[in-house]
Amino acid sequence: MAHNNKKTEAGRNERFNQPQGVRDFSLVDSPGGYRARLFGAVDSGSGTWTNEMAQGGTRAQRRIAICQSLNVPGQGVLVSNWVGQIDKLSSNSDGKGVLYVSHAPNIWVETWNNDFSDSSHHTLIAPLSQLFAVISQMKEGDEVVFSGTFFASDVDCVEEHSMGLQGSMSEPEFIFRFTSVKPMN
Repeated sequence: MAHNNKKTEAGRNERFNQPQGVRDFSLVDSPGGYRARLFGAVDSGSGTWTNEMAQGGTRAQRRIAICQSLNVPGQGVLVSNWVGQIDKLSSNSDGKGVLYVSHAPNIWVETWNNDFSDSSHHTLIAPLSQLFAVISQMKEGDEVVFSGTFFASDVDCVEEHSMGLQGSMSEPEFIFRFTSVKPMN
C-alpha cells in the first residue's frame, strides 16, 4: 500500500546513505545488482514480472538475501544508527505514536497503526515515553538516524505487512520497533 503523504519524487529518489559499517539490507551486494535483485525491483517501474508466480519466486529469493545480509538468527534483528526520512507521524485512537520512516525509495520501516495489529509486536510509541517526546517535535520529511528491531518472519525474513504480493514486492512496509530516533544534523 503506497503512503498518501509521500514527499516529492525528487526527494524520494535520493539514495539514503548509511553510516560506515552499518549493514544495509536494501543495498546488499549480489550478482544481479543491489537493490533491484534483493527487493525484486522495489522501485516502481524497474521490475517486471510476467505473472504472480514469477513475482512469488522473486520474493523467495529476496527472503534469502535479506536473511543472509542481516544474519537473522530466527528471532529478528537489532539495527543501530540507520538513516531515513520521516514519511508519516501520527497517533492511533489511544494517542500512541505511529511512525513510518522511508529507509530507501519505496521501502519503509514502520510501527503498526492500531492496538489490535500491534498486540504481539508492541511497536506503537507510548505517549509518556522519552521516544514519543523526541519524535513529536519532528515533522514529516525530516531526515533521521534511527535504531530498533525488525521481527523475524518465515515469509520475508523480517516481518512485512503489505496487503498483497504486489505491494510487498514494489513498496514493502517492514514492521519495526523504534528504540531511538534522532534528527540528522
